[in-house]
Amino acid sequence: MAEDRSNELIAEQHHHLRALAGRIKQASTRDDIAPLLPELLSSLQVHFAAEEGPGGVMETIQEAAPERSRQVEALVGEHRSMLGTVGLLLSEDLSGDFVATAHKVCDELTRHEAEENDLFLEVLETDIGGRG
Repeated sequence: MAEDRSNELIAEQHHHLRALAGRIKQASTRDDIAPLLPELLSSLQVHFAAEEGPGGVMETIQEAAPERSRQVEALVGEHRSMLGTVGLLLSEDLSGDFVATAHKVCDELTRHEAEENDLFLEVLETDIGGRG
């Protein structure tokens, strides 16, 4: 039942990340957003490591549907991009609008997680109903 616990953990992480992204999206100033960024970065690092690690959603998708490897690679690339953007926000070495960039990364995270979940469910349904 380690897989069940792993799925529970991922679900808890998704809930936490949605709540944190919501708080950032509600904030309208750098002073309100900046204190939330260290938590966002560490939460993303832990979450993405769980998804990409052994037994994670990426491995599960690739094993069940190797033809989807390009989609998995793209999703992993988005992990790197989001981590990089949050890192830039934290370093304050940003050449654009701080608030807009923070809001944009939260929007990207929301879209990304929905796409990832859709892919996982589609592959799972195909594996159970078609090939599994």
